[in-house]
Amino acid sequence: MKKLMGSAALLAAVVCSEASAQAADATAPIPFRATAKVWIDETGNPSQVEATSGLPLAVRTSIEQEVSKWRFQSPVVDGIPRGGITYVSLGACGVPEADGSLRLALNYTGNGPGYADEAVMLPPPRYPTDLARKGQGGEWSVEYIVEPDGSATLVSIVGSKPNQPSLRHIEPTLREWVKSMRHVPEQIDGAPVRTRVATPVTFSMARSSSRKVLMQEMKREFESSPECSAVMEAGAGERPVALDSPFRRLDAG
Repeated sequence: MKKLMGSAALLAAVVCSEASAQAADATAPIPFRATAKVWIDETGNPSQVEATSGLPLAVRTSIEQEVSKWRFQSPVVDGIPRGGITYVSLGACGVPEADGSLRLALNYTGNGPGYADEAVMLPPPRYPTDLARKGQGGEWSVEYIVEPDGSATLVSIVGSKPNQPSLRHIEPTLREWVKSMRHVPEQIDGAPVRTRVATPVTFSMARSSSRKVLMQEMKREFESSPECSAVMEAGAGERPVALDSPFRRLDAG
């Protein structure tokens, strides 16, 4: 964990800015998500990194310094390695200290296209009214293509559990969700490219709020960090995974 001075209160204010959030405990670990836009040269080295702009400066700087140390495999086009841009997604946790400083832990969760307006996660799809009324739910894997203009094109929807509602009950909702998505595409040599992405979707009456979903995701991603996992709710996480990003991180453990 990296220690940052004077960032704990600012980070808590950023993460807990939603109207429904309770006042942050000054001593509680602060789980949050972040993204970083990464310019990668033809050798696979980051030449520039820009972390989520809404974070405190010290936190952004720490993220940018860490990501700049990573190494990637760059794409080869016509036999020549090329540079470009990808977007890194991060799970993060700040642990406030008594002196007001913050110890920061980062967890690389993948790279691929970014989200419009610097969002750190996709807005969830609408719970289908018929399923909600009946208290039914299920799990599906949704695969789509992020196009060069940032829109998304549905490829497939596959149910992952037996005895769950038929696809015909869920397909219209998920098609509309994919159609509404807006991304920032990856680039090679300044030109936007298509990237294939897969994401799990769960509809469950127990998943009652976006903040609860976020805490569930962070719990799974930080099981190895006791300082953070102790305050997170148990539960399975969901996040998109780029299946064919032109840039692959080489030192991801």
